[in-house]
Amino acid sequence: MKNKLTKGDEKRLAAFLAKHQRDGALTLLETKGFLLMVACCPELILPSEWLSMAVGEDTVYASQAEAQDMLGNLFALSNQINRQVTEGKPKLPPECRILPDPLKNFEPPAPIHQWSHGFMKAYSWLRETWETALEGEALELFSMNLFVLGAPANRRAFEEAVQEKPPEEQRALAKSILEKMPEVLQGFATASRFLRDMEHPHPPESDHVH
Repeated sequence: MKNKLTKGDEKRLAAFLAKHQRDGALTLLETKGFLLMVACCPELILPSEWLSMAVGEDTVYASQAEAQDMLGNLFALSNQINRQVTEGKPKLPPECRILPDPLKNFEPPAPIHQWSHGFMKAYSWLRETWETALEGEALELFSMNLFVLGAPANRRAFEEAVQEKPPEEQRALAKSILEKMPEVLQGFATASRFLRDMEHPHPPESDHVH
């Protein structure tokens, strides 16, 4: 099983996911955000648990060859992201370029919006796991980091959260959030892996797909 995607692999996977969005598939950027949250979860999440959420429950493969290729690419992407988190080097995808108007990044089809939307989709799914694992100051810090990483997922929710601020301050805050995301992501992943190691001192082999 490969552990890293080539540019060609990514291109085929992106096309496949785009083709099946009506069947419930995420975009490639949404998938990357989704899998990063899964990689950070305090509990080990197996591919069999998240697969249908990424490709859509109603997606049908054109052939066995297509299924093998796409699943192989998805599992390689998962391994790649898991490895970044384990090594303490998670990063936003390079294609997450920031648009000039800060708030435009908080709505479709902005790249960072897609990544954040996938990240928050996984959090919504795994919310109980996080809430069970965290308490007190740790939960407060988690919530602050989650706000930063999840803010671009929903412009309306962000604007409602800061509605007391004038428009120019809302844009300034949005710009600040976008600038802080890479650093916050690093801290979020480091803390989450520490939490997982506390819960599972000796992770089983199922932590990664082989």
